[in-house]
Amino acid sequence: MPWCMEKELLREAMRGMLPEEVRARPKTPLLGDLIKHFIESRKWRPVPLPEPAAELRKFVDWERLGTTLAAATGSTLWVGLRPVSLCYWLKGVVNEERIR
Repeated sequence: MPWCMEKELLREAMRGMLPEEVRARPKTPLLGDLIKHFIESRKWRPVPLPEPAAELRKFVDWERLGTTLAAATGSTLWVGLRPVSLCYWLKGVVNEERIR
């Protein structure tokens, strides 16, 4: 477990790639719910949702998810964003395969 503590593995991987003051700086915790902050400051909203891959629609009711996220707060919002994260990840994988 020591390689997982204090981001040690990531810090070692970035040796020589990041300035030392950045690579070795101490971890700083977030001071609140980052998503809540962005929603309240009107810098981000969970809807409208991106268009999902057809494969994702087999498992997620995308329209219902959009309705849920529009009214969601707190942990409900965090949980509801998991399929959205998967959507962006799948798009990245598909785009990378097209490039090859």
